[in-house]
Amino acid sequence: MNRWLRPHHRPTILYCLMLMLYSSLARSAITIDGVIDEPEWQTAEVFKDFVTTDPLTLAPAHYLTIARLFVDDRGIHVAFTNYQPANVPRVHRKFARDSFLQADRNIINIDFDGSGLSAYDFTVSSSNSVQDGVLSNENQYSRDWDGTWYSQTSADDEAWYSEVLIPWTVAPMVQSDAAQKTMAVYFSRVVLAESVRFAYPAASMRRATFLSDLHQVEIDNVQKSTLDFFPYATSTQDLHNDNSDFKVGMDMVWRPNSNQQLTLALNPDFGQVESDDLVVNFSAIETFLAE
Repeated sequence: MNRWLRPHHRPTILYCLMLMLYSSLARSAITIDGVIDEPEWQTAEVFKDFVTTDPLTLAPAHYLTIARLFVDDRGIHVAFTNYQPANVPRVHRKFARDSFLQADRNIINIDFDGSGLSAYDFTVSSSNSVQDGVLSNENQYSRDWDGTWYSQTSADDEAWYSEVLIPWTVAPMVQSDAAQKTMAVYFSRVVLAESVRFAYPAASMRRATFLSDLHQVEIDNVQKSTLDFFPYATSTQDLHNDNSDFKVGMDMVWRPNSNQQLTLALNPDFGQVESDDLVVNFSAIETFLAE
């Protein structure tokens, strides 16, 4: 008998969470490791007719870029193969999350409902630095959104590669009982050394119809629910009064579908879970704090 299952060895909350995570990953068909070697990629939808959108010439891309799209019950998988000659420098820098990525990078924009009203941006650099945001009003971009998604990159002498997993619960989506749903996608690649961008389809944020120009695809309509636990523990020690305090609690987030969410907090420590940046402003202009 496994020693963790004996009655006098009770699994800890942390162990249970790790076991749930391991079980979830073990069922995954595609491993997000930056290596596009799983057989599922052979059945993925392929996009490779990229054109130059920066500068906005719409000429065929002079470096081959291949994007692959694969959908399963975990979410939307996207893989890029970015071919690049050895004489063209690769800009491979690390950045903090949501910094402007001044590096070679891949960009994915997805309008999950295919409505043309809004889309979500997922950007990964060749060094696996990431940035995300929201697009609205056709070409207005905001960084005031952070989603939970996964990426990894790799490289060889011919190309660099990126793999991305976007879970179904990353953003609200219109619910439907149909077997298929329509969403709109946009894939692009930036070669920083030459200040060029290749994209599919031929859409550009310089145009007032960017969201309307995204490419529509038909995918399986996956109904997905998630249950996440975020435990915490804090300890404080008052050396002056010689006393201490210990707190434990947990946040639970249940999403029965992509359009509803229930959040429960048990013994919340608001000082631990939320804080504001300290901003010292001596100007006559009021500081703007984005929500």
